[in-house]
Amino acid sequence: MRRSITFVAAVLALTIAIQAQTGARSKKSLAQHVPDKDLSTMIDQIRNSVVKIEVNFQNNYTSTGTGVFINTDGMIITARHVIYPPGISQPPLRIRGELRLPTVTGGMNILASWSSVTSTVVAVDEAHDLALLKPENPRSNPFPDIGYVKTPTQEVRVKPLTVKFDSRLLRDGEAVFTSGYPMQLPILITTSGFVASSDPFLFEQAPKPRVQDAYWVDMQVNGGNSGGPLFSRSSGTVIGIVLAYSGAPVEFGDHTPGQANGIADVTNPLVPHPLVSNSGIAVVLPARYIVEFLDRQTPAIRYNLNKGH
Repeated sequence: MRRSITFVAAVLALTIAIQAQTGARSKKSLAQHVPDKDLSTMIDQIRNSVVKIEVNFQNNYTSTGTGVFINTDGMIITARHVIYPPGISQPPLRIRGELRLPTVTGGMNILASWSSVTSTVVAVDEAHDLALLKPENPRSNPFPDIGYVKTPTQEVRVKPLTVKFDSRLLRDGEAVFTSGYPMQLPILITTSGFVASSDPFLFEQAPKPRVQDAYWVDMQVNGGNSGGPLFSRSSGTVIGIVLAYSGAPVEFGDHTPGQANGIADVTNPLVPHPLVSNSGIAVVLPARYIVEFLDRQTPAIRYNLNKGH
């Protein structure tokens, strides 16, 4: 009998010890989890790193997109197709990165201003739809000087910011957001969502890019968001660059696919092409391609990389 009691006691003690260790590991795991920050706080932290890209061509054609400052030399990363839009053969006449300085309320007036950087192309990665820009004139770099926004009662100090890249692999369900200048709006627009799928999947647009493992994100983006940074809600680091939104076919009331006569071919204006709507799924280039692109440049390009993963 004593042996049975001793055995049961030993088993009970061992069970309690295992449960205590399991509980300790669980508490440690919970402690290591970084909760998502308040989105308003996150936007304030990254606002002055995001720029509107405006590219002027002949015949008054303008391409717009979004970019982000990567270093204090005023260098900007964006999508290549913003600088060289499909179907436009002539080179850009002018490329500008425009930083919208914070809006300030002065009495009944809403005041804001822009800091514009005329830029040139340093390098492109056609396969992954990337373009690297730098100030055309070093004197136009906004970083050495700190600007001011004037209100009727004060001057508000403004400082441009750079971002930090994170090339880790994302997980399904991660909370993310993007800030940019869609639909030619002169205000910073932020949309948020979650990684819908991190499974490797081909994203391809003729003739390029061809990205083997683009991220698909449950987040609304529109024309003008291209080249904009995808931020992590937990760390504020850039984990990707917006390339496009995934289109969904339009269906009519009888559930037949929509077809419309539009100018798909200037030589034959009645070539039918399909109607599509915005599916609400954004296509995002993983940040590791940006890091690899920057690392290939000579001379070396300065940028910030999160090495915690």
